[in-house]
Amino acid sequence: MQYRRQSQRYACRGKFERVIETIKIGGAEFEIIEKPETILAGKVIYAKDYEGIDGFNCAIESVTEEEKQTVFNAVRENVLPVTDIHLSVNFWLDEKIRAFGFVREVTTLEQPEGVDLYKMPASLYIRAYTDRATAQLIAKEECEIWELFAYIRDFFMPAHGFSMADNGAQELEVFDSFEHRTGYAYMPVMR
Repeated sequence: MQYRRQSQRYACRGKFERVIETIKIGGAEFEIIEKPETILAGKVIYAKDYEGIDGFNCAIESVTEEEKQTVFNAVRENVLPVTDIHLSVNFWLDEKIRAFGFVREVTTLEQPEGVDLYKMPASLYIRAYTDRATAQLIAKEECEIWELFAYIRDFFMPAHGFSMADNGAQELEVFDSFEHRTGYAYMPVMR
């Protein structure tokens, strides 16, 4: 494993994210990111609104691309470049307090009716990309973003002195393509 300290700043998602450390495992890179408070807007589905976890999961799966686009078209003041984000709220905790969102980062809380908001506190994150080197850590040639969360939580975090953040920050799948085939896993952590 290699450790490399960095102080780069990324403005691609609006407010600055700061890479404070990069940890390499084989060819895979895991960046430790300081991410400021952000506002997410879109469609958020809450487990408490459904009778059981199966109903909640069905509700998530039944959201169509047309429904997402209708909400995204109504969202005000998207951060540029515009990226689709899947927000997983409390997926590592009790099923009853979970939520899932199809969201984008925005610069204002003032949104039209029908657009749900989620305010994400500033937090430390582990960020990993869905490239071949990272997929090979989970014994695959390719992987989806959500598949990286279990690896990060169960293997990477304990090996490097991290635990889940308890400040309300949540897991994010930040897509870098319209097809949602690749992107970044953001896992909220603390040392």
